Amino acid sequence: MKIRPSPIVALNRAIAVAQNEGPERGLEEIRAITDRDRLASYPFYSAALGEFELCGGRHETAREHFQAALALARNPMERRFLDRRLGACERGDTQRAYYEQFWETHFEAEDRS
Repeated sequence: MKIRPSPIVALNRAIAVAQNEGPERGLEEIRAITDRDRLASYPFYSAALGEFELCGGRHETAREHFQAALALARNPMERRFLDRRLGACERGDTQRAYYEQFWETHFEAEDRS
């Protein structure tokens, strides 16, 4: 049995590295993915690039990646998520602001029920 690394596994690794070491390291890891052209039709490839660029403060580049991901979205939930990330780019949000907004919205919804 031969083990062949998958570009999706490598992308997931790049995301984990970025969470631990920062968005620039995540971008380096993505650039190092062998056969990353196979990820071109995978929406979360562009979404990961967008997230790393957003975290790095490059809102316009992030917006372009999120728009590409949105064009590849496969269902309404993915489209809603990517629309929100596009909104974060347009507002100039940071990743922290996004998560603060998420938790505020989540807890407000619980309080109303």
